[in-house]
Amino acid sequence: MVTLWQKRRCSQTFFGTMATEYVALKSPREPRAAAVDRLHPMETSSWLGILLIAWMDKLIRHGATTPLDEADVWPLAPADSAAALSDRFAVQWAREKVVHKAMWRTLARRSLLTIGLYLLYSFLMLLQPIVIKSLLQIIQGKPTSLGLESGYGLAALLTILSFVSVTVIDFGQYLSSTLGCNAKTIVTDAVYRKSLRLSALAKRSLSSGEIVTLSSVDSERLFQAYLLGAWTFAAPVAVLAIFIMLGVEMGYLVGLLGGLFMFLMLYVGHVSAASVGDVRSRLLAVQAERVKLTNELLQGVRVVKMYGWEHNLEAAIDVIRTHELALLKQYQARRIFNTVALYSTPVLSLALCLLIYAAQGNALSAEIAFFALAYMNAARLPCTAFSNAIVFLQEAKASCDRIGRFLNADELEDEALVPSISSDAPVVDIIDGDFGWSLSHDGNDALTLRNIHLHLAPASLTIVVGAVGSGKSSLVSALLGEIHQVRGTRHVTGNVAYVSQEPWIQHDTLRNNILFADAFDDAKYSAVLSACQLTSDVRMLPDGDRTEIGERGINLSGGQKARVSLARA
Repeated sequence: MVTLWQKRRCSQTFFGTMATEYVALKSPREPRAAAVDRLHPMETSSWLGILLIAWMDKLIRHGATTPLDEADVWPLAPADSAAALSDRFAVQWAREKVVHKAMWRTLARRSLLTIGLYLLYSFLMLLQPIVIKSLLQIIQGKPTSLGLESGYGLAALLTILSFVSVTVIDFGQYLSSTLGCNAKTIVTDAVYRKSLRLSALAKRSLSSGEIVTLSSVDSERLFQAYLLGAWTFAAPVAVLAIFIMLGVEMGYLVGLLGGLFMFLMLYVGHVSAASVGDVRSRLLAVQAERVKLTNELLQGVRVVKMYGWEHNLEAAIDVIRTHELALLKQYQARRIFNTVALYSTPVLSLALCLLIYAAQGNALSAEIAFFALAYMNAARLPCTAFSNAIVFLQEAKASCDRIGRFLNADELEDEALVPSISSDAPVVDIIDGDFGWSLSHDGNDALTLRNIHLHLAPASLTIVVGAVGSGKSSLVSALLGEIHQVRGTRHVTGNVAYVSQEPWIQHDTLRNNILFADAFDDAKYSAVLSACQLTSDVRMLPDGDRTEIGERGINLSGGQKARVSLARA
């Protein structure tokens, strides 16, 4: 039997009993007093200060002499706040519900700037070997390739190129880190918001372990992908330019064969990374299953010990763990192969180029050797970054697919999430209502409740009685907006308080469990304790209502947990 009753005092309130989950929705906390009027330094820095990341100097100097605390750190730039990023992502997600496409469009402007900086860095690195060659030509008394015959001038030019290239790549890496943080913030926020809108049907097919994995592991994969992802665009262009320059200087055959070998190794890395991503997606699924089973074991450890199921559950976890370890070995082996192959590519390419050059009967002079060595050193960073970037992108693609399936899961309609507010009676009114757990409207077999007419007057007591499976709990879900409304109208007026059949207790003090982020009113609080028969229980507790309640109300009896939930309502 489900008991519903209503009581009108200052506002109209609806009470019910049924199993559910609770989430504390609090207003954003007040900003720190020291940060209210502060701007992010990048908002006031010059373009040169931003490029040199000079706006960090003051904080670093302060941290070198005094331990930093929260008040020393400036607030986030508005564009990097979770609210701004979430709004921008929501616009792109509404256009196309594919995570990696929506994420790219959300962060496209800064991503393109980052790729441009990486390409500029690659161009500057291409100029340095030419300057080095000219310096060697001056030492040997030969005309220089650049036409500049001053050794001091060439040394100064090389210094400037080195300084500018390092500055450009450092700022590019700063932007990459910011992009990664933005992507992680977007995923964490989107997963949290979606978890509040999931329908009861979707909740049955998802475990808390899967949701935690999405907001922690999968969001980290996107962070890593954006951290190095720009190299997947810049590295092939840089490598192509390097072998064109080698071909011009050492002969087209050297440039052609050396370039083919390099791109062959990059392709091998791409194929290897694809296999890494495939293994990673299977590994994440197995890990989620292990976390789910372990979580269920910990939550029901009393029952497990009572029935002596330890060995059976241990065996079940061992089976999953064995499968996980096998996939983990495959994952690490393929990833190591990918990394070693691409890290060794510049060295092998240099040896191949010099071998082909010498095999053609050319004399291997110091300037040619250093010229080729300088270009292969320039290719080292793009190749090694590309090897990691391609792996991270494949892993991020698998994570995006998982996040996309979650974000596209069945959810409650917006109109059902917000009860209509009206001063007109009755408090609850359903007219000609059809409700179903799924969104399918094809045929009556998809409906859980059909042709419901319900009229509840204010300040009345209503008891719903019926056989098992007759729809009592579904009716409560319909009133709460936790089941899809297929047809008819539903009005729930005023504030809603809900007491579930299965009490939900926070790991917090008894008082905080009752107040649940609400303001403390001593008179009202005492009256509620008395009405819920909790006054004597509070006296028995060692610290009164300041006593800390363990996880899931471990130090309360079943009746006490139910009365605490009632007092909260």
